[in-house]
Amino acid sequence: MAGVSDRRLFGIEEAIERLFVHQVGAYQAGETQRAGDGFLPGLGESPADALSKPEDRRNLQRKHTLSTLISPKLIVISDSDGSNSVQFKTYRESDIYLQSVVKTIERQSLYKTLVVFDNIFVWTSHIILNVGDAGAENFLQRAMQAEWEFNAGVRPAWWPAGSESDRMWGVHYREDQENGRAIDARARLKTYDLRPVVLNILPLSQPVPASAEMSDPQRPYFAPSR
Repeated sequence: MAGVSDRRLFGIEEAIERLFVHQVGAYQAGETQRAGDGFLPGLGESPADALSKPEDRRNLQRKHTLSTLISPKLIVISDSDGSNSVQFKTYRESDIYLQSVVKTIERQSLYKTLVVFDNIFVWTSHIILNVGDAGAENFLQRAMQAEWEFNAGVRPAWWPAGSESDRMWGVHYREDQENGRAIDARARLKTYDLRPVVLNILPLSQPVPASAEMSDPQRPYFAPSR
């Protein structure tokens, strides 16, 4: 109960809502988790010889991962009250539509989004469009990345610094570890296609003791992303 109270007091949900679209992805990823060159055996080598090299095995694994990511089959975008809905099949189509919408708004506007993936998993949320977002891209992928990485334990760059903020992050981190949100978020980041967005490195999945020092540099899950 304290965790829920702390979360409301800290305005986390409002911060996440603001993060979607324009603010999302303001930090840079430390390492690409889904990007990678395709595997190609070296000239004059047999496939078995080529696979004996660690880097080639990693490239083959990345290629397999990319080929098995699940893509969206239906995207629905509507006004915040669910009216005036339009449907798309790809992220690119939705980007073009949202870019056109930005050109018509005079102030920050809220839109309801729904994405149905090929395995019938449904993600729904709201995104905020700002007047300056006409040149933005990957609206939906960045919104999903922000939500799932937050639940998976990636401390976002917009999270305040300081001992009290560290304590609040610890409350959030433990809560999502214990209620299963972190497990679900990690699975979604591995399963669903958010390309070309580059994901942040996820912290090690491990329980955090209530007495943990939030500023301890040996605890990477408290380090903010960049």
